[in-house]
Parts: sequence; structure tokens; C-alpha cells
Amino acid sequence: MLQITPETKVAELLETYPNLENVLLSLSPKFALVKNPVLRRTVAKMATLRQAAQVGGLSIGALISTLRAAAGQDELTVSEGEQDDSGWEPALHDVVEELDVRPMIERGEQPLSLIMTQLRALPPGKAIKLITPFVPAPLIDTARKQGCTVSSRQAGDGVFFTFLARKND
Repeated sequence: MLQITPETKVAELLETYPNLENVLLSLSPKFALVKNPVLRRTVAKMATLRQAAQVGGLSIGALISTLRAAAGQDELTVSEGEQDDSGWEPALHDVVEELDVRPMIERGEQPLSLIMTQLRALPPGKAIKLITPFVPAPLIDTARKQGCTVSSRQAGDGVFFTFLARKND
């Protein structure tokens, strides 16, 4: 059986333990995204439980403990990992594009390819302001792996601003 860890993919968790969907839903209203068939086929296949915890505003330790207990697995000590608390935001004149992807997400569409296309076209030193209904943890990890500077903050109830900047070459 699948061992539930912070690196377990959400889709893999739900395929192996379908009864854990209700557990997830009870932990955060933001996990209602797993009910969306498009997001479940796309984002859930990429997103780890560590990233899901960020989206849901939960500690990874609490999420893993709850899921493991519900699946009948032994307790696992989990490191909370890195948090982006740098406070960095690009200068206003460096933000060359603003993408509000909330309507796409509400329609069940996956905005990742659009965002990554815009990010690849971004000149070095410039930034995109992304507006989402949750912290886009999988995107943040992907952008960082591609050498981008990233910062995310809550701007209101159900509104998050994430700044993605290409580093100067």
C-alpha cells in the first residue's frame, strides 16, 4: 500500500485511498478543488501533499498525521519545510503583466500552461502578478526550479497575489 508522506501526489493518494477525499474536504474548504474533474486530472497529479497543505493553509505535519491516521498508518514525523517569508515583491514598474486566473479555475480549466508560456516570454528582471483563489504551490515550486524569484501573499478573502520574476541573466 502507498505510504502517505509529504511528497505523495494528491491524485495518487485519492486513487489508493478514495475514502480520504472526505477527510481532505473536512480539513479545508480549499480542498473542494479535488471535486473538479479537470483539476483532479491535472493539478492533483502534479501536486504533492506538502503543496496541498500550503494551498489549504495547513501545517504539513497536521495534514500528514490526519491522513495517515485515517488510512491506518503509523505516525510520521514531518519537517515543515521552507516557507517564503522574504517579503520580496517586485517594483511596480517591473510587473509587466497581471494574470487573473480565478475565472479559469472556476470554470474547471487548468491555467498552468498559460502561466508557464507567459513566464518563458518574460524579459529578465521583469515580473508577472498572478491572481488566484489559493496559493499556487505546484506552480511556485516549478517556477523556482526554473530559476525564478517567487513571492506569494494573501490579498483578501480567497484572493492571493503571486509574483513570478525572471532573474537577470
